Amino acid sequence: MTYLSGVKIRCVAALALLAAVAHAKPAPKAKAIIADDKLAAAIAPLHERYTVGDTRLGKAQGFDREGQGWSARLSSSDLGPIEIAIFLPVRDGAIASAAPLLRDADELVRRIRFLPWLLRYFAVVRTHVTMYYFGEHSLAPSLKAEIVARMKKTQTPERREAIGAQLDRSVVFEVAGSTFVALPDGTTFVYAVGAPPVLKDIKVDEVVDGDGNAVP
Repeated sequence: MTYLSGVKIRCVAALALLAAVAHAKPAPKAKAIIADDKLAAAIAPLHERYTVGDTRLGKAQGFDREGQGWSARLSSSDLGPIEIAIFLPVRDGAIASAAPLLRDADELVRRIRFLPWLLRYFAVVRTHVTMYYFGEHSLAPSLKAEIVARMKKTQTPERREAIGAQLDRSVVFEVAGSTFVALPDGTTFVYAVGAPPVLKDIKVDEVVDGDGNAVP
């Protein structure tokens, strides 16, 4: 019987490993969720209007916790301190159109810019705002469902009905760690409060008017 030293055993093992690697079949590439040409065509209008950065293709992140798609951060000189975080869902190899954002962006940005309480905040603190847009609306489906569920505990039936009717036309934005849902009627639902808060004495799930005062 022939005995091998520890060094020889390690050499034999290493050679065997190299041989196995050399003959191994390469792992199959993950199938892309959308063809490159389809993606390029879908987002081309965004490149014409905005500077497109931080692009990702894959599982949804942030407020929209379901599905896969393409996400990016959009900026421009016209937007100034506001950037748009967009997510276009991809289903069965087809990507959602960017047309809804291009249609809604000016109005939604204007609504953010002219909130009186936010203008006062900007006069004191220099910061930026992130506006969210998911598919066809600013409010992601998962976030909408969460807000509706929370309002059952915090709002009167009349207030829930009034807010619920406006959610699909609302605009979700984040500033200094606080997240707000601005409604078409000029009021704003407080989704999350950062530290220090953007508005003094505000609480999560409150609704504030244009001046930042809680609506009774």
